[in-house]
Amino acid sequence: MLTLKQAILLCLLLAACATTMSSLIPQLTIAGIWFIPVLGFALLVGAIFRCAVYYDPREDQNDRAKKYAGLVASGYLCHHLIWSSLDYVLQKGQHPAWVAMFIIAGLLNIAALTVTESEWITQERQSGGEYPIMFYLQKLFLVGSSILLLLGNLTYSDGFIQIMKPIVMLAVYTNCVYVTAIFSGVYRQRIVFASNGTIAERLATWLRSKIEPGELLSTLQTVLTIVFYIMLIGQSASVTPSKNSPIFKGLFAGIAAITCYIATHYDPRKPPETSKLARRVIAVSFYYSTAIYFEWYVQNINDRTNPWNIEVHSVTMMALIAIRAIIFIWFISGEMSLDMMRQKILIIFWHILMYSMSSMVFVLITILNLSFLWQVIAFTVSSVWYYYTSLFMILGIAGKYREVVRQVPPPLVQQPLEVVVVVFNQSDSAVDSNSVNV
Repeated sequence: MLTLKQAILLCLLLAACATTMSSLIPQLTIAGIWFIPVLGFALLVGAIFRCAVYYDPREDQNDRAKKYAGLVASGYLCHHLIWSSLDYVLQKGQHPAWVAMFIIAGLLNIAALTVTESEWITQERQSGGEYPIMFYLQKLFLVGSSILLLLGNLTYSDGFIQIMKPIVMLAVYTNCVYVTAIFSGVYRQRIVFASNGTIAERLATWLRSKIEPGELLSTLQTVLTIVFYIMLIGQSASVTPSKNSPIFKGLFAGIAAITCYIATHYDPRKPPETSKLARRVIAVSFYYSTAIYFEWYVQNINDRTNPWNIEVHSVTMMALIAIRAIIFIWFISGEMSLDMMRQKILIIFWHILMYSMSSMVFVLITILNLSFLWQVIAFTVSSVWYYYTSLFMILGIAGKYREVVRQVPPPLVQQPLEVVVVVFNQSDSAVDSNSVNV
């Protein structure tokens, strides 16, 4: 059985391996920003501790501790994002005001983290509220290494930065283990372990519940979301990420469409009330045509000496993005009932807003000819929302937002019965027997 202490030791070993890989394999990062691998490692650590809590259960957190746990998690998310992008933000030539704002934000983040984490630890250690020595060591390790790396970037000391960056990475990876262990209840009282089946049995039961009619398309949405994040990582690790982007996007659209089509045979939904084939064809064709034109824009609109080229294509791209948002609303209105649209209005508005704004921001950054880093960030955000919106559209066609069709078992076919009549004679026992089919 995996206890919390064993999970901590295992995850610390994995943190050391992750630090070594992030330092030696630049392809694991996106444009040198090592924030994405930290998120993947945090998910792995969470899964390990989830298994450990099953065999080593602890008392639940109180409401106040849960509140501070959310603040601590958000604070560390901002800290890891800030410190993983120091090389780009504090490079030579940046405006002093921007550098000052970035430094102030980083220091305020550390100060807020210290206060909220101290309160969180106090809530977790209800017996006396004393801090363990590990808390002081962890805070000193993380804060000290972060400030030293900041000083190295401010003084542009490349050698010192090369030394401190792996140390900060190790502090960040071990910090994921530290926070997850506290959240799992390492400082709370144990409760009696009552097994309700092995993990394999519970997992099998959970999987069966997720592929039943009514749940299959939702499960498929989660799986395909993981798939496109894997595609994004594969795209970023390729030699020419932007040039390979259309291949990955087209491959995902094909995989999602085929998978959802197969899933509709096992999780059928009611047909739409107002949507017709023509509406779907127009919406899907315009959506992907705009996406293809956007990819062409990314690859070819880079000649600053030809104002006509960049202005005409930029205005055209902006107009297509605006029309795409209108057509997307028109498409969704046919795939959902009015009541469902009222329930999902925030999701629909969020998809349209984020995908349209991310695409327009990239076009504006191209027009203003900002730095390569901002172009990479804008293009990455736009690509992420392309995947989300494509999946939303394909699942809408498959019927995820419509009612489930009841699957009626086939009627029983009645078979003719065979009756056997036996005739007895008075003198003998059984002199004759006849079979009559009725």
